[in-house]
Amino acid sequence: MRTTILAAAGLLTLVVPHGAAAQATPSERPTFDLTLYGWLQSIDGRVGAGPLTASVESSFSNTIDKSDSVVPFMGRVEGRSGGFGLFLDAAYVSLGFDRVSAGPFTARADSSLLVVDFGGTAELAASGDGLWVLDALAGGRVTSVRNEIAINGGPSADQRNSWFEPFVGMRMRGRFATNWDYAVQADVGGFGVGSDFAWQALATVGYRFSLLGKEATALAGYRALSQDYSDGGFRWDMTIHGPVLGVTLRF
Repeated sequence: MRTTILAAAGLLTLVVPHGAAAQATPSERPTFDLTLYGWLQSIDGRVGAGPLTASVESSFSNTIDKSDSVVPFMGRVEGRSGGFGLFLDAAYVSLGFDRVSAGPFTARADSSLLVVDFGGTAELAASGDGLWVLDALAGGRVTSVRNEIAINGGPSADQRNSWFEPFVGMRMRGRFATNWDYAVQADVGGFGVGSDFAWQALATVGYRFSLLGKEATALAGYRALSQDYSDGGFRWDMTIHGPVLGVTLRF
């Protein structure tokens, strides 16, 4: 999987036509985007608290049915000017699952997760006609997780941990038809600072329209985030992935 994500990031650089970078100019008009979105999550991995470890695997339909909350408190802000930008993305979810596997036993596993991504972007190349723009990304991710595992009819454990990890990546964005946008992003991080390794991929399409006198975009796509972190008995070796739906207002 690590090789796949690195290859995807490298592919973004290969699809840029040769010579285009010399003609590219940074985006001229400063913009500020506010995005509110929901993430319908499938879960696959292992969580640990103290001496207990549980395996969790759930489709996003099961997650919706079983979780305490699925899509609240998710948003992103990004400002760009002169080819450079800053972004902040925050997502919170509380997940609860019955009858998960904990060794030879069954258990209930509950996790509350807060993920905050922040960093900067730099425009590397662009077509000049808005069809594509290639950005480099660099930043950090703060993750806070509380794991609670209770063996059915047996012991339980509760542990919380927070960590920071750096990441780097690439993003291609642009317009492919009248009022239609796209964005494809891949990043890798951790490198033993925080997670042993982490990767993220996101692809969206958007339809632009006017809302309250502002330019708005309705978004649909798919997001995946994988982190492998452990500290003593605490473990968060999880891949979260699923559809995203949202709306962006541009100021």
